[in-house]
Amino acid sequence: MTRSHLFALVLGAAALHAQAADTQAPPTKRLPVVDHYGDLTVTDPYRWLENGSDPKVHQWSLAQDNAPARTSTSCPPASRYSPA
Repeated sequence: MTRSHLFALVLGAAALHAQAADTQAPPTKRLPVVDHYGDLTVTDPYRWLENGSDPKVHQWSLAQDNAPARTSTSCPPASRYSPA
């Protein structure tokens, strides 16, 4: 591998890392719900997401849906990298 190829590889990896930081999905709030099954205690921090009629769940879902859209519109088209 030549130095120019190595430089291009490192530069590309750095660009992808910087882009990934800008396009991460929004964080998901943790609201623990505890269930008891006999002697077993189970804590589910994401149970609140099961209530599809909750406006907060709807807002979370829309934010999650938009995360891939931000990623796909910020990436150059694949044809740019196709062999000539």
